[in-house]
Amino acid sequence: MKIAEWIKETREAKAQGPFSAARAIGVHRVTLARWEAGSRTPQVEGLVALARWAGVEVGALAVMR
Repeated sequence: MKIAEWIKETREAKAQGPFSAARAIGVHRVTLARWEAGSRTPQVEGLVALARWAGVEVGALAVMR
C-alpha cells in the first residue's frame, strides 16, 4: 500500500474530515490533501506526526514511501 492510500484510509477509519485530521496531525490542510493525492510525500517530520496520530511505528510508514 502506498502512503497516500494509507493516510486517506486511516483518516476515514478515524471518521475525521480533512481539516480536523490536519489539525490533529499538526499540518496545514493543503499539505494533508497533497499527501493523500500522492502529489507530495511526507518527510521525516511528517512521518513522525502521522505515526503519532495513527498510533503506529514510524518504521511501518517509512517502508510505504
